Amino acid sequence: MAARSSSVATPPNSKNLPLRSCIAEIATRHSIRPYQQGQLDYLCGLYSAVNAARLLLSGLAPVGEAAGKALLAAAAEYIDSKSGLHEALTWGLTLRRRHAVARYVAKVASTKECRLTLERPEFRGWSSIDDAFAWIEESLSHGKPVLAYLANLPDHYTVIAGITPTTLELFDSARSRNIDRSVCGLTSGQRIIPPNGLLRMAAERSG
Repeated sequence: MAARSSSVATPPNSKNLPLRSCIAEIATRHSIRPYQQGQLDYLCGLYSAVNAARLLLSGLAPVGEAAGKALLAAAAEYIDSKSGLHEALTWGLTLRRRHAVARYVAKVASTKECRLTLERPEFRGWSSIDDAFAWIEESLSHGKPVLAYLANLPDHYTVIAGITPTTLELFDSARSRNIDRSVCGLTSGQRIIPPNGLLRMAAERSG
């Protein structure tokens, strides 16, 4: 086996070329940050529907990564069929369209043994956020994840997976973990949770 040479080969006619540092950069990279995935799109409405289905089916027919991607693709195709994909990517979904997407995801995620459905609260008599908390607690006690719209800027669609005396525990696509109940309100507060933005996903066994 031949010994390796420690010298570095030089290209022909390079003796008179100036030495280079082999460093090149765009200096402003130190003063600005790259956009992260999800930072410029508004797909939380799609992700919240998929995450609710995943949470609901975890003990029945677990949704793996491949199935999750298929659900997200189906939701995107549905939005595109309604000429709303551009809107979803750049501005997010209206409540009406989010409801439609969630219904579609529930339909696609349903199996022969288990049909997924959506339920909305009867909120006309609600007078305070405590009424929403009671509905959320009742939903979760029956194993039904709650899809919620957080109306304040930045507005966001998320999934509520737990509730304690002080917090709402999230199953969230933006990695938010919880919301302090004391800052929530139906029409005012740091985190507004409008009643018409609440849904819960339920599973009905077939047969």
